[in-house]
Amino acid sequence: MKSIFKLITAAAMVLMAIAACSKQEQGGGTDAGNLSLNKTELTLMVEQTFVLQVNGLADGQTVSFKSSATTVASVNAKTGKITAKKQGEANVTATVGTTVLTCHVTVTPKENVVSSLTVSPSSLNLRDGETANLTAELSPSDATDMDAVRATLKWASSDETVATVSAAGVVTALTMPEGESKTATITATVTGKNGTPISATCTVNVSSNKVRTSSIQLNQSSLKLNPSETATLTCTFYPANHTDSPVVTWESSDPAVATVDGGVVTARDYGSAIITAKISDDIQATCSVLVREGPKSGTTIDMSATYFEYTWPENLASTEALTLECWVNIGQSSAEQSFLGTEGVLLIRAQSGQYQIMSGGAGASGTWDGQTEAKVTATAEVGEWHHVAGVYSAADHKIYLYVDGALAGEAEPKIEGAIPLNGREGYTDGTNPNIFMVGNAYGRNRFLNGNIAYARVWNVVRTQEQIAADMAKKTPSGEGLIANWYFTDGEGDTVKDYSSTGANLTPKEGSISWVTGTLPSVQ
Repeated sequence: MKSIFKLITAAAMVLMAIAACSKQEQGGGTDAGNLSLNKTELTLMVEQTFVLQVNGLADGQTVSFKSSATTVASVNAKTGKITAKKQGEANVTATVGTTVLTCHVTVTPKENVVSSLTVSPSSLNLRDGETANLTAELSPSDATDMDAVRATLKWASSDETVATVSAAGVVTALTMPEGESKTATITATVTGKNGTPISATCTVNVSSNKVRTSSIQLNQSSLKLNPSETATLTCTFYPANHTDSPVVTWESSDPAVATVDGGVVTARDYGSAIITAKISDDIQATCSVLVREGPKSGTTIDMSATYFEYTWPENLASTEALTLECWVNIGQSSAEQSFLGTEGVLLIRAQSGQYQIMSGGAGASGTWDGQTEAKVTATAEVGEWHHVAGVYSAADHKIYLYVDGALAGEAEPKIEGAIPLNGREGYTDGTNPNIFMVGNAYGRNRFLNGNIAYARVWNVVRTQEQIAADMAKKTPSGEGLIANWYFTDGEGDTVKDYSSTGANLTPKEGSISWVTGTLPSVQ
């Protein structure tokens, strides 16, 4: 009996061992001893990943992962990271020693849903009342939920006082105050998968369509008329796209010389006047009018081989304001023809077919050593009498050039403060010191190839109106006149100064050569 009992017991133990072994080798994620998987059934979309893990590993135990269909779901042999490749099914096993655990993986197609939104255009520039259409584009274009998501599209404006937007994406710009512009942001929003909002924007800049006139220009800047002659001035408004209707008012600085009515100028008597067209106090344009009979017969000095130098008395030699003016008739020459002034300080001249005012100068020692000349130019007319004036203002730090009473240009000079009429210290032409000259300048070889009829020097800043009003007068009005030379007396070897200074001129070289010709119409 004992033998039979031992045989039965041994058989039972063998069966138990076989059962235990069978249990260790089977998959399904159930306990295999103390081992299990974190997932035994797994569903992934194409391109999704999942890390399969074995629970209950003892120290030193290693795991090896393997896929039954790598084209459906691949797995990293060491980390257990599963990557879904294409639709289908696969078993991923984890082997620990003799234990094999299995996870069944089902791969479904990649979810194709709306993921982004674009608004076109992304920016707009509109004026009052203008409209524009915006479009909302969903991506990807083949998303399976395209229609459902598009049905949730909504439009909104960040500032409905600037621009509004309709449910169809039509933007309307609202009225802006004149000269102003403002910005609003238009936002398109849709609801994506799981209620996720997706949005995009368009920036809308709205400006007023009312463009005010900012400047005006006359068709003529100067006129020369005989008494009773007329000329018509027309006004051009800028910018060209202005939307206002400005009203022009016309004024004459001296109606006794010239009147103006609706832009028609009528010459009345000898002299000069400024015609002003304006639409406001700060928007205006001017035209200088010289009324004369035209050149008359007379006698002047041939300046082509004669010039004058003058040394100013100490009380007049330094000034922070200076006006030089003369009636001049230049001959044909591209070389410099100096009228009057002090080289390197302030000088009016002609060169290369231009009237010029110069200040400063390079290459000599002195107060403005090494400074570049500041220059204003205007086209010169050969063989005709013209009035040329140059002004220096230390207070404004400007030089101005006027031709026939009209402003030809302005610039900032290199010089500052008081200027020396008798020349800059140490500024020489290598032989002679610099000095105030008439009909010549630095180097003593820059003769005027022509004639001067009248010339004046003021130690004040003369305005355009003052210059224009007095340029046709032998005896001007106003303070600050320190020289008033007539080059028309016709005899003698002295050019007389008709101011109170007594600054008479005598030739520096040779004698005065009086010649018969024409004179400007100066009374």
